[in-house]
Amino acid sequence: MKDLLIIFIKYPEPGRVKTRLGRQIGYEQAALFYEELVKQQIRDLDGNSYDLACYVDDSHPLDQYRSKFGSDLNFFMQKGKDLGERMARAIEESFERHHERVILMGSDIPLVSGPDVTLFFNHLLTHQMVIGPAEDGGYYMIGCQKGISVVPLFENIAWSTPDVLKTTLARASGLNVRIEKTWFDIDTLEDLQLYQHLVRTGKKFPERW
Repeated sequence: MKDLLIIFIKYPEPGRVKTRLGRQIGYEQAALFYEELVKQQIRDLDGNSYDLACYVDDSHPLDQYRSKFGSDLNFFMQKGKDLGERMARAIEESFERHHERVILMGSDIPLVSGPDVTLFFNHLLTHQMVIGPAEDGGYYMIGCQKGISVVPLFENIAWSTPDVLKTTLARASGLNVRIEKTWFDIDTLEDLQLYQHLVRTGKKFPERW
């Protein structure tokens, strides 16, 4: 399989995931919500026209992730001293395993479907890089063709700031880049309520889009 989707996953431990949301609804409840969100995302995105790999942090052994999220999934441990290095190494490892197009997503991105991801991969047939802006100034998805220099896209980025997307696009100025639709993640009670509203109404995007 030439196309690979990577999902970065944290272990759903109270006080370690969704801490901003946890301060509003309780850390236990926030961790439970995150766990269910990850499980739903895996259900939505597994078994499509691409391979799926779950890259997890090293706070817990792989067996605990398998027990929590599914023993039939492909789990790999993230490697690197910061988020940028972990993302770069995950993509580079995937190229070394002979995937030619790799997309990396976070695990708190709601309502992204398999056909959405297939569309992202289709754009990588004609573009060297694809990126999906997030409402907070970062991005929820980044994908690359094999053969480009990946590391500079992730080095010395001030993560979790409003300039992440802008800085990344500046680093990619020499590449043929496709910018996808804006999406949102769930960090606050307001985000959670928006997500619940979309699920209830069967809509995929907030009306402001």
